[in-house]
This record gives sequence, C-alpha cells and structure tokens, in this order.
Amino acid sequence: MAAVRAHFAVPASGAFVAEMRALSPQPPVMRVFLGEDVTARVVG
Repeated sequence: MAAVRAHFAVPASGAFVAEMRALSPQPPVMRVFLGEDVTARVVG
C-alpha cells in the first residue's frame, strides 16, 4: 500500500485521475487487490 500511496502522490498521477474523471460518464472506481504467496502451503 505504501507504493500505491506514493504512486498517487505524484502530481502526474493526480492529473491522470482528473482527466479520467472528465472523460467518464460515471465516477471512476479503483479497486486495489493484495496478493499473497501460498506456494509453501500448497507444496509443503
């Protein structure tokens, strides 16, 4: 999440979001998913 927050703190990211809002007929929705490595549980 720290990387996502840092990414959206960049002015260009804010400008991109503003442009997308202007182009979208509905408010944009952003979903962030977390991943987890489960290899050890599956293999071990």
